[in-house]
Amino acid sequence: LRLDADGSVLWADHFGGSQNDFAVNIAADASGNVYLAGEFLSPDMQIGPFAFAAASGSVFWSKWDPSGAVQYARQAGGASPCQLGDFEVSANGDLVLGGSYLASQFTVDGLTITNPYYALGNTSNLFLMRTDAMGEVVWLKGAAQSQQDDIVHALALNPDSSGYVAGYY
Repeated sequence: LRLDADGSVLWADHFGGSQNDFAVNIAADASGNVYLAGEFLSPDMQIGPFAFAAASGSVFWSKWDPSGAVQYARQAGGASPCQLGDFEVSANGDLVLGGSYLASQFTVDGLTITNPYYALGNTSNLFLMRTDAMGEVVWLKGAAQSQQDDIVHALALNPDSSGYVAGYY
């Protein structure tokens, strides 16, 4: 929901499906757009006019304009559990998202990263991705540093859109 400076509700919306779906992080830009990202397990999750399906867990990211209209909603994952650690919005509306996936591969918008240690012990690998201002994935990165879980917990962007990643491996 959006509140004004006095705490009055300007608009409210909801999303979800028949199982556990939840927002992990929220951000706003200077124009009053709101970005919401999280995880869902529902096989029938919906955000505004955008419907998704997940087999065992997905991450999502979305954008609402200042009046509360959903501009876009996107998903990644679905064949294996994914977790969102954090996301940041750049000055031009790009998003950088990070988290982890529990599978041998992670694919979104035709881009794939591989977890070479998954078969050795069912370990999670981290993912980092950047979207454009319409939520489409521009790049996807992973890391294969260890035979243990690799997870992104926090991100920060500089004004020039370079940034920092924190987590563990």
